[in-house]
Amino acid sequence: MQNPSDEEATFREKAGAKHRDYVGNVAETFDDKGAIITGMSYKPNIHSDIAFCKEVIAEESWQEEPVILITDGVYGSDQTQELAQEKNIQLITTALIGKSPDAAVADYVIDEEQHILLRCPAGRSPQSCQYKVTQASYYAHFDKSNCMHCPHRKHCGATFQKKTVLVRISTKTIRRAEHVRKMSESQYKKIARQRNAVEEMPSVLRRRYQVDHMPVRGYIRTKCWYFLKVGAINVMRVLKAVSSTPISPLCGRLDSQKIATPALFQVRIHREKFACA
Repeated sequence: MQNPSDEEATFREKAGAKHRDYVGNVAETFDDKGAIITGMSYKPNIHSDIAFCKEVIAEESWQEEPVILITDGVYGSDQTQELAQEKNIQLITTALIGKSPDAAVADYVIDEEQHILLRCPAGRSPQSCQYKVTQASYYAHFDKSNCMHCPHRKHCGATFQKKTVLVRISTKTIRRAEHVRKMSESQYKKIARQRNAVEEMPSVLRRRYQVDHMPVRGYIRTKCWYFLKVGAINVMRVLKAVSSTPISPLCGRLDSQKIATPALFQVRIHREKFACA
């Protein structure tokens, strides 16, 4: 039950589970030497994962060197992928939300300017093609005799009709299929696995910093407490880095030690839901 003193708290149902109050998002920059939190945000619980991802990308300027942004599957969408490409950022998602098309669908060749489907995965051209603007989809008819024994017939999404074979496909589906194929590559999987380390942060925030039990209510007050708790994680990481840095005999002062922070090469983000008690 919502506390009447916290009017800004919101409710949301996601994946069959009910969530209330607020949601926090953390962006962590890392390399093989260490990690540090370089971005955090705090919103009402109805703020979506994709909106968080857009905000993280929007805060970045054009990257002269490619940057890898590793996220959970719920952060991925056509819009976030396009925004990332505009900033020279490679968006790596660990999964895809919704139904995933067969990877063979990525082999369809279309002309987006003329709105024509040129070739199927087997390299054959359709007998006719129609583009429906309202559905943003291509409706193409192929010769049934060619499709009967095609090795791609079980994977291309074609529908066998009485005289022809109908293919209904959209540009969005083809792009998703391209992403499915990319996700199966060993290098992609290796990069995606690096996000696993950020999953320990929600556990630390709950166990050590009691983020679910803030002694205040209201959006502004809880946001301040959340930022302080996340900032404390950074402080502990810096202190750990200082303690593990060997001190030169010629230089014993703390301010003389140089702490190397990870370069902005790879970033992983995590969205955490919690209720303030």
